[in-house]
Amino acid sequence: MRPYRYELDPTGVSPDNYVVNEVMTLVGGVDTVRAAMPEYGAFFSDTVTVYDVGNSRPLVKDEDFYFTELYELPTAKYGREICAVILFVKNTISSNVRINYQALGGEYSYSNQAVIDQINQLQLDNRNVAYKDIIGKPEGFNPTHHLHDIGDVYGFEYITLAIDRVRQAILLGDRVNNERIFQFVKDQVAELDATLRAQMAQIEANPGGSSDSNHQHPYANGTSGGFMSPAMYNKLLNIQANATKNNTDLYLLSRNNHVGTQPASTITGLANVATTGNYEDLLNKPNLEGFDADNYQLKLKELVIKAGASSVLEFNRQTIIDVTPHDVYIPGDPNDTGNPNTAKNGDIVRLFNNTNTNVNVYWGNYKVKSATPENPMVVPAKSIFTCVYSLDKKSFF
Repeated sequence: MRPYRYELDPTGVSPDNYVVNEVMTLVGGVDTVRAAMPEYGAFFSDTVTVYDVGNSRPLVKDEDFYFTELYELPTAKYGREICAVILFVKNTISSNVRINYQALGGEYSYSNQAVIDQINQLQLDNRNVAYKDIIGKPEGFNPTHHLHDIGDVYGFEYITLAIDRVRQAILLGDRVNNERIFQFVKDQVAELDATLRAQMAQIEANPGGSSDSNHQHPYANGTSGGFMSPAMYNKLLNIQANATKNNTDLYLLSRNNHVGTQPASTITGLANVATTGNYEDLLNKPNLEGFDADNYQLKLKELVIKAGASSVLEFNRQTIIDVTPHDVYIPGDPNDTGNPNTAKNGDIVRLFNNTNTNVNVYWGNYKVKSATPENPMVVPAKSIFTCVYSLDKKSFF
């Protein structure tokens, strides 16, 4: 007995049984249906790819070719269609084709090429013949060996029911086994989780241990630093202990809780003054325009407030006035004809009293204060008096 070229492969996936680029020659005219059988016998039909050697075009199943010679027993046994012959039905296909396929192997690996050769050598009469005109035909035909579904046979209903119950029992058993597997996995996960939690608890309980020397913890305590120093951590604990929702804002806003001393030498602009004590050494000091530091005099600036949307302030004129320790009359009083100066409505008047005595300010014959000329206005010693002159109201405001 000739040995098998390929071993039996019920799975249809063994790489040892995969045949590549096998060339088959199609015998017969191009106007007839041509049959071909792979050299290594039966094959899994869903693994077949066919190419026309003449133009390398891939051929399409159920359009260019069909499978025939179904092997019923292995098909039913292995659950996949297994055939032995390929029929080519288009005359556009050349005489040579190239195929790839998965051979079943074993006892099904013998080729039926001899049968194909006998069919191709038949001298068939292709003329149309009516079946009833055939002479000597038998009364009946003995069927070839074939399989039947047990459900199609009368009297086997009880057997099919029993088989179905066995099937359900098998499926139920699989579900129970699967649930046991799932429960085992859950138990293992729970055990690992418990171990991890225990280790984390040990680390948190002993943050200053030997394992702590090369690691930085996410939080700090009184003895070990984390993302903040122990001192900062203790401050936060103190705030948490002393602050309440009722007094926190008042505590933070109270000036008494923010009193401190900072050396002047550490403040930008005051370092030189802190060393010499002289005002002239103060950096970035304001420019007091019009102030005579030697004679302690201040220029009188009369500002005119112009009406309008922009309310622009503009200097009107400048006059230097020496303030002496006696009463001062504001210029512009209608009753003060002895004063040649004039003041217009809206002028701003600033008087600097650098003497050691108080000076009374008069508007005409009246001492003035605020909005009424009857109330006396006194410019204290070493101070500045600023007012806006109003001719209509005869007052300062």
